[in-house]
Parts: sequence; C-alpha cells; structure tokens
Amino acid sequence: MGLLLASLLFGICHWVNKEYAMTTFLVGIYFGLLMIWSGTFLVPAVSHFLFDWIAIIYIVKWARPVAPISKG
Repeated sequence: MGLLLASLLFGICHWVNKEYAMTTFLVGIYFGLLMIWSGTFLVPAVSHFLFDWIAIIYIVKWARPVAPISKG
C-alpha cells in the first residue's frame, strides 16, 4: 500500500497532463521496486538521474526545435 501511495505522489509531483502523470505513477512503482530489491535509496535515485540526463541530452541534441513565437 505504501508503494502505491508513494508512486501516486510521484505521479502527482510530475504532473504535466493525465497521460504523463499515469506514466510517472508506473515509473514510481518501478523505482519503488528497485528500492525494495536493492535495499537502498541510491539505486532508484541514480536511475532517475540517468533517465533525466539521457532525456535532456536527447532534447538538446536531437529533438526538433519549437518554432519561435513571432513578434509583431
């Protein structure tokens, strides 16, 4: 029950829209299971960091830029 509640809070804290909240809820379950399996907070924390780092590199290097807002 604690894992589900913590995962729900993780999803709410990462709210962008309903779909993203649901995805982060499921990722929260995954991170929680990593913590239970490893017995330390370090494993899910490093996993979260690596995911964010890879996502930022992807966005900066390969994602299409958003068209600038025209002025005037």
